[in-house]
Amino acid sequence: MNEGITSFVGLDVHQDSIAVGLAPEGREEPRFLGTVVPQWAVLSRTLRRLGSPKALKIVYEAGPCGYTLARQPRAHGYACEVIAPAKIARAPGDRIKTDRRDALLLARAARAGELVSTPAFSPTTEYNLRARYDWHVNDYKMFFGVGAEHVGDMQNEPSSFQSGYGATVPTTTWLRYDQPAYTTYDAAFGIAKDQWHVEAYGTNLSNSDASLFTSSAQFIKSEVPLRPRVLGIKVGFKF
Repeated sequence: MNEGITSFVGLDVHQDSIAVGLAPEGREEPRFLGTVVPQWAVLSRTLRRLGSPKALKIVYEAGPCGYTLARQPRAHGYACEVIAPAKIARAPGDRIKTDRRDALLLARAARAGELVSTPAFSPTTEYNLRARYDWHVNDYKMFFGVGAEHVGDMQNEPSSFQSGYGATVPTTTWLRYDQPAYTTYDAAFGIAKDQWHVEAYGTNLSNSDASLFTSSAQFIKSEVPLRPRVLGIKVGFKF
């Protein structure tokens, strides 16, 4: 959604420079604003001259700078999206690439709504429930607690990135993978008297199997798995 956005900023990002293009809302021709050094202090001065953070939408093409650049404007209230190169439409036979042309192309495409994407690691639903009951029996203090955590479907890269489905040997480190939803349950029962306490606990009681982070880094598909079911007993003494 571009509610409240009045200008679209396209950045052609390199390690030693950032070309800036601007496409105002409406039909006005996008214009090139120049090139700045890749430092947030310098780029932010250019952005401040264009309007308030809520009035601007910034886009740039995924490259060697990764998400580092995106974090800085987002932290200051700007809407900023990283776009996969494959999602940027170019005219057939257009092989000429310059910083100026690319910055203007990004700004124009963002204004036209051609670069809409779902952010990475944005689950459709997410919640955490906890309940605990404490009671006393003579000199003993006891408790029982239960909990549940649910994380909905999400993707490891913005939806504009190339899908990794069916790719046995990744050819890029920017592949997008679906990370299915999962729910975990845990419980604990404890008893304490004087300085002693004992607790029996269990985490991920349903032994849900899911990936917390999927990536094609190093040109292989890798996953960080959800920790399996764990049952244990803790004994403690307060000195």
